[in-house]
Amino acid sequence: MRGGEPDYLDLLSRSAGPAEWIALSRVFLPRFVEVRGCVLWDRSYEPGNSSSGTTS
Repeated sequence: MRGGEPDYLDLLSRSAGPAEWIALSRVFLPRFVEVRGCVLWDRSYEPGNSSSGTTS
């Protein structure tokens, strides 16, 4: 509590469990990877699906 009144973290702490906190952290603090000079969200990059050519 900040200043004695509940805030958004208090609300989340009461209604979200550890699994929800982990999921939310990945949404608000995503992981990124750099591939050939491009920055991609790690969940959308699959090394086996990347092409070796370029697109125009």
